[in-house]
Amino acid sequence: MMEESELEARIAEEYAEDPEFKAAGLFKDRPGGKFSFGNYKEQAGEKVGPILKKDRKIITSDFTVLNRLTPAHVIPEWRKFLAQQTGFFSLLLWGGAILCFIGYGLRRDIDNLYLGIVLAAVTFITGTFSYFQEGKAASLMAQFSKLLASAVQCQTDESYNAEKDTWVGDAGLQFDPVMLCRGDIVRLKGGDKVPADIRILEADDFKVDNSPLTGEPDALTRTPKNTFDGDAPQDVTNIIFFGTDVKEGTATGVVIRTGDDTYIGRIAKLTESTEVDSTPINKEIHHFIL
Repeated sequence: MMEESELEARIAEEYAEDPEFKAAGLFKDRPGGKFSFGNYKEQAGEKVGPILKKDRKIITSDFTVLNRLTPAHVIPEWRKFLAQQTGFFSLLLWGGAILCFIGYGLRRDIDNLYLGIVLAAVTFITGTFSYFQEGKAASLMAQFSKLLASAVQCQTDESYNAEKDTWVGDAGLQFDPVMLCRGDIVRLKGGDKVPADIRILEADDFKVDNSPLTGEPDALTRTPKNTFDGDAPQDVTNIIFFGTDVKEGTATGVVIRTGDDTYIGRIAKLTESTEVDSTPINKEIHHFIL
């Protein structure tokens, strides 16, 4: 499995190189042209308008490209367990155990019985450890899926009601975050969960908890101007990230990344794609056989 520091470094490098993340980048795929968000308050006369339902339908390919993490491919638990018990080396050991039992049945040699029991027990225990280790990665993906906010205030004309599968003309007061797309203007307050990767446009004593990303429990101030001079995207002061929590204050921001393209979405994809390390027992068995 990829080390946590290596994983973070890889994500940080990919995200920092994204041209839309760089300090004064242009936002390119809003209907109606390009908008610069680098110095929002200083751009007198340039207004950022809401994305209406008719535009949203086009941007999201008829509401099919949504702001949520792609769920991991679900494999039945019994198949996962069986796969860990029937790998190449495991099959060799199972075969050895069976031969030992056959030898005991033919000659009544107690040593064959003991050796067969040991081989079968070691193979079963090793496969079980590997199964539970693989389960940790699956549970991590399940945790990622719980990070989406329940509702957000968005500048638009209608909100989607998931329970009734209909759109409501409430001017975006209770907007379903899964329908957010790049370019949406959202307003957040203390107690909200950040629904996407968002660039701060205006803020009033605004602080977030980045512990889902960094593990740091402290409330961090976020402002329209970035004051961090470093290479770690999660530490810039004018960006807030999907799945983090608003601790206090209010802010208005523009959505720059949604779903799998968010910082944590990329972490989730890499976590799913990395291979699980062999257990120490597995390594010793492989070394012994080879």
